[in-house]
Amino acid sequence: MLIFNLYLTIRFSTRKMIKMGFVAPFESARYIAALERDVLVNLPVKVSVNLDIENKRVDAALKPLNVDEYHKVLQWTTLPYTTKHDILSMKPASEDSNAKVISVRPSKSVSHKIFYLQKWL
Repeated sequence: MLIFNLYLTIRFSTRKMIKMGFVAPFESARYIAALERDVLVNLPVKVSVNLDIENKRVDAALKPLNVDEYHKVLQWTTLPYTTKHDILSMKPASEDSNAKVISVRPSKSVSHKIFYLQKWL
């Protein structure tokens, strides 16, 4: 009988930036309307495989690492904004002092969701 234990942390992240704007050369400024979306997937898992060649049997188990802790599994953020950005500045447009977040609801300006993997018994 062969026993394999694999400890994996699978991570995937992506950022999507959509920008539209125009340059005003006499003002050294760029007017921008933008939408930034970030997604993060995190799966810390332990894979156990028992291989019994004589009986032709394979058993596999998938469990989270550190079963006593909560794990952040999925997180996404959406940031729509407008700004007047100095074209000579090296600072990102979203961090500019002129950046204004677009919001239809006054209570939330940035959509930020996090899902946790609960403790397993």
